[in-house]
Amino acid sequence: MFTGEIQEGVSVEEVTEFHQQLTRRWSSSNLVTGAMLVISGQVAVHILEAPTPLLFEFLRCFLDDNEGNKLLKNCRICSLTEEVPREFPVWGTRSVELAKEEFQAPAIWLQCIFETHKNLLEMGQELASMEDGKALSYLQNADSRHFLQRIPSPDKIKAFKDCEQLCTVAEYLAIFDTPVDFTLESEKVWPEEPFLSY
Repeated sequence: MFTGEIQEGVSVEEVTEFHQQLTRRWSSSNLVTGAMLVISGQVAVHILEAPTPLLFEFLRCFLDDNEGNKLLKNCRICSLTEEVPREFPVWGTRSVELAKEEFQAPAIWLQCIFETHKNLLEMGQELASMEDGKALSYLQNADSRHFLQRIPSPDKIKAFKDCEQLCTVAEYLAIFDTPVDFTLESEKVWPEEPFLSY
């Protein structure tokens, strides 16, 4: 699960089209099994189900001067899991207007983030029980309380950027997508000690 705020001057349509282009490119090779992008106000929540190397490629789009970084700011990686069942049967995007909700930052963020992720996965499970056409229509048009309650409020997503337990895109990739460089303890001594001779 990936969240961010839309940059000033960027339209919802631009964000939607950028995500659609990526998933269309990858879904043609059956790498992306499902994805969901929800835009509420000026924030975006994206769940993408795909192999880990492809997820890293997606995240790199939001670094430095890449296209994604020009569209979204204050991006945070909320979760990335491997070897789990895929829940979303279709790729869909939706822009919704939710009532303003005062969000108080919790003392323990983990439960808040887990609940947000769980609500969206449950939506995917519900979609998986429908035919593809019906699932996409439901995702794009449903306005029931049951549906809207699962979507996190813009204030909650904006607060994610202040959570020190969540990595930025750059921090996440530096940890998980950078080759590991081992330095042996003996290499830290300079000059090297001569071998013992008996």
